[in-house]
Amino acid sequence: MFSQQTLLVSVDTDTLAKMMRDAVRAELATYTPPPPSPKDVLPEYLTRHETAKLYRISLMTLYEWDKKRLIPQKVTLNGRVRYRRDEILATLETAKQLKHKKQSA
Repeated sequence: MFSQQTLLVSVDTDTLAKMMRDAVRAELATYTPPPPSPKDVLPEYLTRHETAKLYRISLMTLYEWDKKRLIPQKVTLNGRVRYRRDEILATLETAKQLKHKKQSA
């Protein structure tokens, strides 16, 4: 069977604090955080320039597409226009699929 023993050691507070700091540093040096799950990640927001670059269009064309509701709805954050990255990438993927179907027909 297991026997438990208790050992009391007298350590001053400065030494204890140093031992704890060293132990935490040693653990953090080898720690790798797990990758975030998609549910935990907040949607990323793209600027107008980033969105236009992904679509390979000018800012004026982006403005026109937005007016005609051809792209996902913009979001205003702190007075700045942003687009949700996942929605923009989804429309790009849909466009690729439509283009592929059109070419194969």
